[in-house]
Formats: sequence, C-alpha cells, structure tokens
Amino acid sequence: MTTIPIVFATDENLIIQTGICIYSLLSSCGQETQYDIYIITDYGKKMEALKGWVQLKNNPHCLDIHFIKSNNEISDAYEVRGITKATYYRLLIPKLIPVYDKIIYSDVDIIFKCSLNEIYEDVDLSNYYIAGVRAYIENEKSNNYGIELGCTDSDYINAGFLILNCKKIREDKIDLEWIKLGKRNFLYQDQDIINLSCDTKKYLLPVKYNFTKQHYQAFATHTVNSFNHIDEREMEEAMRHGVTHYTGPVKPWNGLCYRHEDWWCMYQESPLFDIDYYHNRVHSFVSMKHLSLKGRIKLLIKYFFDIR
Repeated sequence: MTTIPIVFATDENLIIQTGICIYSLLSSCGQETQYDIYIITDYGKKMEALKGWVQLKNNPHCLDIHFIKSNNEISDAYEVRGITKATYYRLLIPKLIPVYDKIIYSDVDIIFKCSLNEIYEDVDLSNYYIAGVRAYIENEKSNNYGIELGCTDSDYINAGFLILNCKKIREDKIDLEWIKLGKRNFLYQDQDIINLSCDTKKYLLPVKYNFTKQHYQAFATHTVNSFNHIDEREMEEAMRHGVTHYTGPVKPWNGLCYRHEDWWCMYQESPLFDIDYYHNRVHSFVSMKHLSLKGRIKLLIKYFFDIR
C-alpha cells in the first residue's frame, strides 16, 4: 500500500469545495493507494461538523485527515483580486508538516480524475525544490513573465498543484525566504514567490496534473501555443483523465464555467450533498438574464435529471 501525503489550504469560504475536492481525490484513487490528508485552515471544527465529513474520513483510501491551524507568519500578506491570505498557507507546509520529506499540495478548486501514485513515486526531486505544471501562456507578449519577475528563464509554473521537496526546502532555508517574500506585493502572490525563489530548481510536470481554463480554451480552439511544448494528444489525455483546475473568478458553484458539470456530478455523488444548496445554486444559474428560455430548460434537464 502506497501512502501519499497531500495538503490542502482553505478558509471559511471554501469548506464545501474542500470536501468535494477530497471526495474526488479518494474516488479516483488507485487500488493500492492511501492518502494522508492535511488541511491548513482556521476553520477545522466547522469543517468537521459538516454533514458527510465523517464518511470522507472513513473512506478506505483515506489514512487520516488532519486539521492544522495556520500561524501568524503570513497574517500581513498581500491580498489582491479577491484572493485571501489562505493562498499563502502552502508556503508554510515544510514547517507545519515536518514528518514528510516529500508532499503534494493542491488547491481546493480542483476535481481529480486520476490517481496520484504514479506522479508521486516516479518524479525524482533530488535536485529540485518543487514540481509543477507550466502555466499556460496565451500569447507571445506573456512569454517572458518569468524573466520579468526576476527568474533566469520563462518556465513559470502554476502553483495550484505542486510536489514539494520539503527536505531540500528546509535544508536550504527556502521556506524562510518564502515568508520574507510574502511581505511584498506580488501580482500573483504566492505563485510569484514560489517561481522566483525556486527559479532553476523547478521540475515541470505533464499538463495532465493541472489542466486549467487556459489549457481548455487552447484545446477547444486548436490554438495550442508552441511555447508551452504541449501537443493535442497530451491535452486530450489531460481533459479525459487529468486534474481539472477551475482557475479564474468564475467557479462551478458561483456561475457557468468550463467543465462545470464535472464538479456538480461529483457534488451529487458525494456524502456532502445537500438538496437545498443544490437547488438554490441551480436556480441562480437558470435565472441568469443572459440565458435564453431554451438554455434555462436545458440546464434544468441536465442538473435535475442528469441527462448528458
């Protein structure tokens, strides 16, 4: 049995979403895999009290769920675009969870469609601090963002899904540098901090492990940028069996976005399902002024009767 430690960071705004993310992780787990789950949050008791949480903990693929209270080291961290200081919690992982030398981190606005045992076991991070998927660059003008930030190359990674070499990070005191940089006003907050501090010590993962809205748009319009070195076959594999990351302000639970149906199907299957929450959200979608009557009827059929 393979045990994989994985960490999530969340706040009171994403309690249900955290549960759905974990449910998808456990549902897509390999037969001989268990996850040792850590959640960095200030709302542990509130989360544990949520209906269905005990069932998540009792899942055979769940070794345990630990709630860790964040400390005050990032209390004055820069907030922008409505993203709260909880985004910086991932920078505390090497210090808060010293029992593991190698840990996966994941955002909670994610749905898993694959097991992580292969990527956890096969990626050799001996000479790297961190592993992640290169952030999708939509146009040539954005290609040099990493260099403009101060990195030595443009391999700028998305921080929504990471594998951390905590041992090397602690040895080289990179985590202390993260705390210092957290006081600066970076546009992409902790993501900029990770890219700048890890620089050439970043290992690039396949797009399958962090398939974003930008990747989806490129796939759907056949405009895959050669800068990202991703072919359409890799994109298709990511779309079918990957880790879907709902980047951007519009999420499945607050509006209509790419692949929103995957999140809602997972929600319906999960032990956290609540009929009132479900109906209220669906009602808000079909009441949107920009939808035609035909569009509203299609959504009602899709969500209430699960016809695809």
